[in-house]
Amino acid sequence: AGDVTVISLTVASRMFMSAGETLTLKLPGFTGGDATFDVFWTPSLSTVVNGGTWNSAAQEVTVQLATDIAPNSVVSASVPSTAGIRVPLIGVRTNQATIQISTSASLGPIIPTPA
Repeated sequence: AGDVTVISLTVASRMFMSAGETLTLKLPGFTGGDATFDVFWTPSLSTVVNGGTWNSAAQEVTVQLATDIAPNSVVSASVPSTAGIRVPLIGVRTNQATIQISTSASLGPIIPTPA
């Protein structure tokens, strides 16, 4: 706890999402200065240069999709430790409801929902 971390985000999309749309992860209690960073996506093996941001005041990571995502696809994004995001001193719990995900998907934005 309290250490800089890599954040891995895996999403099973139920709808079409376009390249350039965003996923936002609310991370209450996480710290670190504001940052912009490259986002690496799998399975496409694509990198979005400066495609991610950490907003310390909002405690949110936002990542931009590298490619279109078809319905029922599973994709993963990696936020590097160089983003400087630190885990809360009290740590995190499995299925912690305060960690939430949302999207900017044009076919149906999703409001913050437990991740």
